[in-house]
Amino acid sequence: MILFDLDPPRSFGLADAGHEFRGLGKAPDLRRVEDLVDKYMDLLDVGGMTPRVVVRDNLGSKWLGRTIWTPRDPDTTVIQLQKEIFDDPNTLERVLAHEMIHHKEMLELTEYDKTRLRLGIRPPSHGEKFRFWAGKVNTLMGEAFVTERSDQSYVQRSTGKDYFVLVMPIGNGRYSYAWAVKLTPKARSYVEMLTPQGALLIRTTNPRWAQGAKLGERRGVSVPTSQEDQAELQRMYENIGRNREAFERDRERRTTS
Repeated sequence: MILFDLDPPRSFGLADAGHEFRGLGKAPDLRRVEDLVDKYMDLLDVGGMTPRVVVRDNLGSKWLGRTIWTPRDPDTTVIQLQKEIFDDPNTLERVLAHEMIHHKEMLELTEYDKTRLRLGIRPPSHGEKFRFWAGKVNTLMGEAFVTERSDQSYVQRSTGKDYFVLVMPIGNGRYSYAWAVKLTPKARSYVEMLTPQGALLIRTTNPRWAQGAKLGERRGVSVPTSQEDQAELQRMYENIGRNREAFERDRERRTTS
């Protein structure tokens, strides 16, 4: 994934040397990252500066890696990697190899390319040049080692972060949901609106729900189409419902005794 950041915030520090691990607790293996960067600088014949690597830990992120280029620092890029890929060496290398191809592409931008970028005209993310170099890597590393998009063969570790999921029955044994890391005033009003209709707010660390609609946003709710997801939402809903009923009965008993 390429992000053309034409007006990055000054606090981002793109010109800083080295790599960065923000708020991640135990830092991922920096030596492993540096070795892989060196490997693909050589393999891809990158004639320029190495990228700066930043590791993120974003719940619900739709990307595992992305490459950022900005005209303020046109001679290099920032490669951002999600922490969840670091537990599987093969996935880490596949994602980094993908982003290193983008790094090479960005260093080879012509002045004409840069002018078009400033006008908002962006080249395809996975065009002919990307596919050519992905093919070079795959010849050495194996078929489909570098792909245009991540798939189920990319191993991702659960982040372990807890967040909120609002689960609501919608009839015919089906459920919808929306999620949020924090209950903003807008999200709270959404919960209060749907609770009388049978919605339950659940706290979980299971990352599978952090890709759908967010609480309080215009998308409303997500309705999974797979039977497996529907069954899991039903299990969560019924377990919380039974626990809440037991709590209410116990509170009523304590009040009357």
